[in-house]
Amino acid sequence: MGLTKVLDLGEAWQADTGLPLPLGVNVMRRTSERISTRAPQGLRDSIAWAHANVDEALEYAMRYGRG
Repeated sequence: MGLTKVLDLGEAWQADTGLPLPLGVNVMRRTSERISTRAPQGLRDSIAWAHANVDEALEYAMRYGRG
């Protein structure tokens, strides 16, 4: 999709604070209209799915939790 990772915010935040990254931090440059207009809808769809499937969403998230 033409994306380039500039910084892993989770790694940087944890290195600076010792804490996990707060939920909801997503950043993108708006140079691609296709990506910048579709990504927010994808995030909304993901959150809606998680609310509708709480047990499965928590099971998935716990695999990646940092404590």
